[in-house]
Amino acid sequence: MNSAKKVMVCVTKQKTCERLIKYASKIAGKDGDLHVVHVTTKTIPVSNSTPLQHLFNASKKYYAQMSILHSTNILDTITDYAIKNNIQIVVMGESLERTTETNMTHKIETNMKIKGIKPLTVPLSYNCWDKNIV
Repeated sequence: MNSAKKVMVCVTKQKTCERLIKYASKIAGKDGDLHVVHVTTKTIPVSNSTPLQHLFNASKKYYAQMSILHSTNILDTITDYAIKNNIQIVVMGESLERTTETNMTHKIETNMKIKGIKPLTVPLSYNCWDKNIV
């Protein structure tokens, strides 16, 4: 029986999302399968790609596959990706949005639970240098 975990981490185009990749890599473990996913509704101009390049480099550092997906429906795209790749755990950052209508983290958590996928939200106060993160 394969105990390796399939973990997906949802990132925005911010360099600080490296903390989420590091967190997810600890969960996946050395034999796990780590996917980093960014969904965008627009074409990303080259002049604005520095944060994404940083996340690509961080993904390589933690042996993760990074995908940039284009879609106008972020929730369905993330859910479809998770299902197609047999993801067991989805890691995302805490949202500052306080209403459930605008809080994408809440929407993803709810959708993943319905699909039988475990959602994990990393609090904003988490620091990527913390040693005991999992």
